Amino acid sequence: MTKLLKIIFCSILFSVSASMIFAQHVSFRNKIRIKLWAPLDAYPGLEEQKGNLFQNAAERIKEITPFILDGMVYGWNFEYTPKDKARGVEEYFDVQPVRTLSQANEKPVYSSPLVESQNLTVWVDFERNEGQISYFDSWSSLNHPQIKGKGTGEQKKGFEGIKDAYKDAILDAVYTYVHARLKNKPKEVTGRVLLFREPRMYVSAGQYKLELDFFLEVDRIVLYSKF
Repeated sequence: MTKLLKIIFCSILFSVSASMIFAQHVSFRNKIRIKLWAPLDAYPGLEEQKGNLFQNAAERIKEITPFILDGMVYGWNFEYTPKDKARGVEEYFDVQPVRTLSQANEKPVYSSPLVESQNLTVWVDFERNEGQISYFDSWSSLNHPQIKGKGTGEQKKGFEGIKDAYKDAILDAVYTYVHARLKNKPKEVTGRVLLFREPRMYVSAGQYKLELDFFLEVDRIVLYSKF
């Protein structure tokens, strides 16, 4: 990508602030700074992905950014019912944002677009306000355990495949935590998680592969009264 194309690309698609100062290491407590990417070529099987490749990739990044920031700023609520074959209970797992970012007042800043290995990569910066900093501090206390999860999603599904990978990673983290601490399967577990590190995602064999780190807060665990 030429220097001129970079300038045009930034100004039209990302509205980059010329006064930004980029640091290599920024504490997520005050400011979130993550690197996101999207492939320049169309997702396999998606006919609508045509036209300008840079614009398509940029729009995909701008589509996934609010979803990720919701999980890093406010977190996700979850409801989990483990599968119990003996009781005829199917697994159920649902994830919803605790709160979504305001499009008017809580906008991320995109910067430094770069083409790497047929992917468009950009840096995404988001400044927490005082309330969000206090909220993060409450999560990072010792009362909230740290959990890890891995997830997968189909690349051909585009944004929905990425969301599937996140949901799968949250389920993996919650499942590991709950089953390591309870002798018997619970009837239901509810709570929330907060993403506190940069997501680590790559593509392999047509699948998004994702690794995430969360703080965990359990609201309640409902046990079966009897078999």
